[in-house]
Formats: sequence, C-alpha cells, structure tokens
Amino acid sequence: MLLPDLAEKIIAEVRQFLQEDIIVANTCGVIIASTDAGRIGNFHEGALLTIKHKEKLIITRKDQSRLQGVKAGINLPIFFKGETVGVIGHYR
Repeated sequence: MLLPDLAEKIIAEVRQFLQEDIIVANTCGVIIASTDAGRIGNFHEGALLTIKHKEKLIITRKDQSRLQGVKAGINLPIFFKGETVGVIGHYR
C-alpha cells in the first residue's frame, strides 16, 4: 500500500512539471495526497475503479454526476512489483 508520506513526495515531484491539480489515492480509493488539501481523506470512486481494472480511467464531465468524489480528468494506476499500490490523478 502507498503511504501518505510517499504520496506527498509524488505530488511534489509531478507538480514541478505539471502546474495543474493532482491527487494520489490509496487502494481503497481514498485520496491521501493532493494539491488541493481539501480533497485529502475523501473517497474517489474513479480511483477505486482504476485499482480494480488496473488501467487508466478517463473521467468526463458527465462522469462527475454519476461517480462519487471525482472531477473530470485522468486516473493512472501506480504499480510496484507488479501490484497496483495506488492511483495518481490529474484534473482541471
């Protein structure tokens, strides 16, 4: 499982190259790090789907009304030693 300290480091590194909002969620779909501190601790259904399917998930504006805790953007699984350990998401 991805720990919050490492998730915050991932956010800091990615933020250097991408000046947009980013989240990192754990395997339960809970946001554990974000450029928007108000989202930390919230459930993100898109992250949970990304964990389940082990592939990227594009979230549309339409999805925002049917999936809990999401914003339009993209979610990518984070793999470590062949296991999905979290999700990184980019949204606008």
